[in-house]
Amino acid sequence: VGEVVGPIVFGVADLYGWPGPAMPMVVVANEVTEAWVLHREVLEAVVSAQDKDLVAECLATTVRPFDPAPIAALPFFAGCAGGDIAGLVKHRQERVFWPSEELCQEGMLIRSLMNLHSGTVIVEQQGQPVLELSAPVVFGELSLVGAQCVAGATLRASSICVVAMIHPAVYNFCLSAHREGFLGIGVSKTAEDPEFWSSRVPPQLSVVGTLQGLSSATRARLLDVMTTVVFFQGQKITTAGSRGDWMGVIAYGECDVHVGGVAVDKFGAGDHFGEVIMLGLEEKWTVSIVAATPVVEVRKLSLDAFHSALDRHANDRAKIMMVSEYRTAAKAAVLDVSALKVTYFEDCSDAFMDDLLHSLERRIFFFDAEISVENTDSNSFGIVAMGTVEVLKGDDVLARLTRGSYFGELAVLGLREYRRARICAASDYVEVYFLHQSVLDHVKQRHPADKLVIDRAAAHIRAELQAMRAHRQDVSWVHSIDFFSQCSTEFKTAMTK
Repeated sequence: VGEVVGPIVFGVADLYGWPGPAMPMVVVANEVTEAWVLHREVLEAVVSAQDKDLVAECLATTVRPFDPAPIAALPFFAGCAGGDIAGLVKHRQERVFWPSEELCQEGMLIRSLMNLHSGTVIVEQQGQPVLELSAPVVFGELSLVGAQCVAGATLRASSICVVAMIHPAVYNFCLSAHREGFLGIGVSKTAEDPEFWSSRVPPQLSVVGTLQGLSSATRARLLDVMTTVVFFQGQKITTAGSRGDWMGVIAYGECDVHVGGVAVDKFGAGDHFGEVIMLGLEEKWTVSIVAATPVVEVRKLSLDAFHSALDRHANDRAKIMMVSEYRTAAKAAVLDVSALKVTYFEDCSDAFMDDLLHSLERRIFFFDAEISVENTDSNSFGIVAMGTVEVLKGDDVLARLTRGSYFGELAVLGLREYRRARICAASDYVEVYFLHQSVLDHVKQRHPADKLVIDRAAAHIRAELQAMRAHRQDVSWVHSIDFFSQCSTEFKTAMTK
């Protein structure tokens, strides 16, 4: 499964009597190989007085037995049979890291799947400690298929740590040994195959509004040039006010979205952010995104990688160049407070409205891109800043919305659970600002007087909606219409709905 050139040390776990995998068979590959063997009895007999305490600590350390469950739980191995996982982890390498030793270094490639299954580590960012993590911590699985997997922080052992490592050579060995397909992936599936990425790493880039108008070939190429960055709990993935030129898609784990140091929203696998930053329509991050689970993996698409992927696709490149042409107009499309003067904001203070305006999220959509999906959960309020959008029920156009129009004003108050219609971009370039319910709740907490105004208005709207629903269920008024007099009650009820 691999070839090594000395010097290499192995068997430390056996030396201290810790649980570990069976030693691999080592075959001499050249004429002469020299190995030094150290037995535990010899170690105890010859250790110097000053090192006795350290050796005694190692011998007394209780190492947590290896558990394959955290590896099996990774989305990468979804649908994998327990026997397949057992076959893979059987060939793991167990490595011991001593206190202050680095498991991985910030900005460097992670070349193996790593599972810290015993001990604690310090997460350091730019040389500063962020927090301490305890086992189990698993990361780097995408390195198994040749993806560039970069450490977003340095992990430094703060105790004796035991790490189970699965190398790409081992993964490929297991892959070739299972001719029927290993882990549900055919032998031909590799990192070069777009179908592999779209099925294993959520989400597909077709969900990103800015990229929906691009061809599937371009999106597949973009997936190929994205870099996976591993972040650890408590790390800042983006910092409000700092400059950026990339977008991210969360492949694994969860993040908290912070505004003014307070968590106002949560991102999970499949969520994306930063497409407006990547395209240069914003220079700085408006929120801080912080890793909220022990490990968060982000698929990162930089501006340079984005343009290199477009070089092969002239039509899609022309669409993106159109964004540059719209930049000047986009500056004029920035909303002012008047755009937010919906019914329940009319009596709010200027300070509240200004705070709310700076809490909006801007998104870009190309022609025919889906802005909102019918019959899906919704908790956001959208305002069209530029272009035209269509409200559709099936294939029927119910309305066209232009600059200043809005949708979802009930959803942001929690008064509507789902979208009743589909909303799509109807012009070449569309900008929409979104106000999310969690963000509104956060801003309301900073302005107690305005919170009372909005809550009072929301209660009034809720009462009106309940009265309307009750009226819809009452079909007695239909009996007064001669045309429907002979129809069944069931028909009349269905018609009024």
